[in-house]
Order: sequence, then structure tokens, then C-alpha cells
Amino acid sequence: MKKIVIYPFVVFLFVFFMCPALFADEISNLKKQLGEMQEEMKKQARIMDQMQRKIEMLEIEKNVRAGTLPVAGKTEKGEKSAPEDIRVFWKNGLRFESADKEFTLKAGGRIQVDFAGMREDSEVEEKLGKLKHPAEFRRLRIYGSGTLFGNGVYKAQVDFAGGDVDFRDVYLGLKEIPFLDLIRVGQYTEPFSLEDMTSSNHITFLERSLPYALSIHRNTGIGFNSAHFDERLTLSSAVFYNATISLCPYRMP
Repeated sequence: MKKIVIYPFVVFLFVFFMCPALFADEISNLKKQLGEMQEEMKKQARIMDQMQRKIEMLEIEKNVRAGTLPVAGKTEKGEKSAPEDIRVFWKNGLRFESADKEFTLKAGGRIQVDFAGMREDSEVEEKLGKLKHPAEFRRLRIYGSGTLFGNGVYKAQVDFAGGDVDFRDVYLGLKEIPFLDLIRVGQYTEPFSLEDMTSSNHITFLERSLPYALSIHRNTGIGFNSAHFDERLTLSSAVFYNATISLCPYRMP
């Protein structure tokens, strides 16, 4: 009778003390297996990402060779893209343009250098001294210009010629205004003469003609420009605050 009572008790003690250890080993093994599976899943995810990027690059290369790259404003299926999409291209300068063409930016500039080489006779050198060979940057400019919300215009131009920094054109404006065409406010060239209004990129010589010395050049103000009769007639009028010269001394046109 005593043996019958002792055996179940011994079995109970064995199960009570050994099972938790067995369960702990089982849980540890399961955690280890789970960690290995997670690492394997991460590895497979990285491989899938690499394959996806490779497929995208192959698709782009295929479209480039076929000449069927999607253009700004349209997706591959011909649907309109989002307005915030930006198109970057080159057209007489670097340009940025939103898909809806409400915002544009053109980045540009110019470099114009003036230098001279002189040779003199000995008699002239004796009387006047040895002539120098001067050189200078006449114009060294960068600018950004474009449109805002379709009808708004802007421009900011800086000149580094002469070793310092001067603002040239800095203004905001509205275009396509009835009867007035374009209204601008800021610093820009006063509509004083055609000689002054013509860009230095389009004049015959590096320097302008002598009457240009009478020009008022740039100032800060507000005015309008309009064209009529197929641009055979242009009208300009503006009011300027004659303070730009005192704040930023005139150096070179």
C-alpha cells in the first residue's frame, strides 16, 4: 500500500520539476527559430528590392532606346501628372517648369571680357612710357527669371564684374494686363532710350555709343510696357525713385 502511494507522488514531483525546464528549452528553441526566419525574410526583402530597382532601370533603358520616355504633364498611360511635378530641360539656358506651367524658372548669365594688346615704337615709349595691356570683366552676371501663377513675372540678376556685387534687375510684375500688357515694380532699366533698353547681348560692340552717357540707367520704381499694331508700336511709362545711385553707385552698364 505504501509503495502504491509513493510511486504517484514521485511521478508528480518529476513532472512538477522537469516540465518547466523542458518548456523553457522549447521556448528558447522556438525563439531561435523565429529569429532565424526573420533574418531570412529581411534577406529576401533586400533581394526583392534589388530586383525591383534593376527592373526599373531596365525599363528606363528600354524607353530611352525606343524614344518613348514619358514627357512632363503626362504619365506612361497618357494621364495628366500632378501639378507639383517639375520638368527640367535646356532651352537657351537651364529651365524648370511645373507640369501645369503655372511656375517656371530660367537660370542664366553672361560673361563678357574686355582686354587689349598694344605695341609701340621706341620713340612713343620714350615719350609716353610703356603701354599696359589692360583686361577686365565688363559683365559677369547670373540671374533667375520666370513666371508665378501663370501671369506673375519675376527676375533677380546680380553682377560680379569689378570685384564687387551689384544688383542689376530685381523686380516683380504682372503680364497680360488689359491695355497695359506688363506692369513691373522693383529695380530695372528706365525706358529712356532704345540704346539703353537693348540688352548688352545684342549690341554690335562691347561698349555702347556716346549718347549712352546721358542715360539714367537703372532705378527703383513702378511702370508698364505695352505693344500695339503687331508690336510695331511700343509704349512705356514709369515713375522711379531716384535713390538707387546713392545706395549702389553706378559702375558699369
